[in-house]
Amino acid sequence: MNEQESKSKTNFLLTSFQKRTSSILLAIVIGLVVISFLFSSSQTMMMSAPDTIAQVGKHRIKIAEFERMFEQYVTMYSKMFGGSTLTAKQIESMGLKEKTIQQLINQKLSLILADKLGIHPSNTEIKEYIKELMKNSGHEFNVDTYKSLLRYQGTSPMEFEKNIKSDIALKKYQQIISNLPLTNGYMDAIKNFKSNVVNIDVFKLDKKNVEKHIPITDSEISTFFSDQKNVELIKSIFEQRKSSLDKPDEISASHILLRATDKKTDKDIEQEISALHKQLTTANFSDMANKHTMDPSGKDKGGSLGWFKKGQMTPEFENVAFATPIGKISAPVKTQFGWHIIYVKDKKPAYVATLDKHQKELAKEYLSRQKTEEIKKLIEEIKNEVTQSFKNKDYKKLEVLKEKYLAEYQKGLKVNKLDGISVNFEITPVQANQIFNGKVPEIHSFDNVLDFVIVNANNKEKLEVGKVEDKEKYDRQEQSYAISNKFNQELIELISKDIKIKQYNILR
Repeated sequence: MNEQESKSKTNFLLTSFQKRTSSILLAIVIGLVVISFLFSSSQTMMMSAPDTIAQVGKHRIKIAEFERMFEQYVTMYSKMFGGSTLTAKQIESMGLKEKTIQQLINQKLSLILADKLGIHPSNTEIKEYIKELMKNSGHEFNVDTYKSLLRYQGTSPMEFEKNIKSDIALKKYQQIISNLPLTNGYMDAIKNFKSNVVNIDVFKLDKKNVEKHIPITDSEISTFFSDQKNVELIKSIFEQRKSSLDKPDEISASHILLRATDKKTDKDIEQEISALHKQLTTANFSDMANKHTMDPSGKDKGGSLGWFKKGQMTPEFENVAFATPIGKISAPVKTQFGWHIIYVKDKKPAYVATLDKHQKELAKEYLSRQKTEEIKKLIEEIKNEVTQSFKNKDYKKLEVLKEKYLAEYQKGLKVNKLDGISVNFEITPVQANQIFNGKVPEIHSFDNVLDFVIVNANNKEKLEVGKVEDKEKYDRQEQSYAISNKFNQELIELISKDIKIKQYNILR
């Protein structure tokens, strides 16, 4: 497709889509009332500012945006690897940096599409959105509190409000493309797919958990450490993981929060919390917190904050909390959120990991991972045990295997061909077809890179239409979302050919 054809197709899709959603767009445009709100004058931004990693049309992707999304990706993939810290090599091999940048580029392209559809959030909408955010976090809006919160987050009102404007535009864009019409014929076909189900039991095992059951003797560990290269190797692994092995000071605490309102000044609240403090005991703290605290997350929970580490709370709050002995109630303390009284329930001292304490377990983990043949053999033994247990309907044995190898085992699932199988694990479309098109009863075994999955297909049944709609919570909105998501992907792909996208090589 040449450039002219690409532009033509993009314009056609946008124009036809605008016609289908013209009433919605008109309502949005009419509702845009511009008022001033905490905005300083806009400044011209440099195309290649030092904090910019990419530019999509006029939209910059900043390092801070990248870091936030990159951290989300790393956390998600870390959980897939059993919660262990990902190495630089793993991050590189999975292309997490590239995935993060592409996701951010797609986000900016969606903003451009929103602009083409005439979605321009007003300052009034931004202000109301921020008020709602503060209300949901337990704060009445006022300019001083607002600016104080932003300072604590290390951002400016101008930058924050720009991000909020983008968030509103993206939400409106998603709302509009989610309202695609669906025919009755299409809905009937979907109902038919959903009504044909297979009843299955599933056993999934993370291969990483198998490695822990490969025996390593003290003699093997001693021989391993007799080579200085291996000593340095374990030292390097320890240094990479040390941050996840270290444990900072932690506190379990509850608090009561009071803050100024339209009717009460900060001075009034100071006097009120001082009077309340005199009535508090460790025995009545929970009931008093439920009655008086203005922290919505602590209501009906005795003001509980659970466990928190150093660096998670504001400095004023944290300093008092960590200085208060276990089982004691602090004096009132003032932060930008209001006045607090803190009840310290328990503490955990910091733990500093050392190589001496962890080198043996790290060596054992490394050596077990090298025994690939033993791992394969054990995996096959577990597969056979699981398969035989399914055949014998020995569900107690399956529970034992689940506990021993930290596996996932789910019984009595109803799945249909449309939704597929995605219950805490994923299988490929080819594997799914094998289950749905196969005989019953039948046992299917799928060997994936990170895990293996055994599916016991018990029987097939056809649900009544009423049960389909009730049990599966089927509605048009669900299908409309799936189709609009595909439509959005196609639009992004098309418009990306017309928009100048430039990446700056400042990430290493």
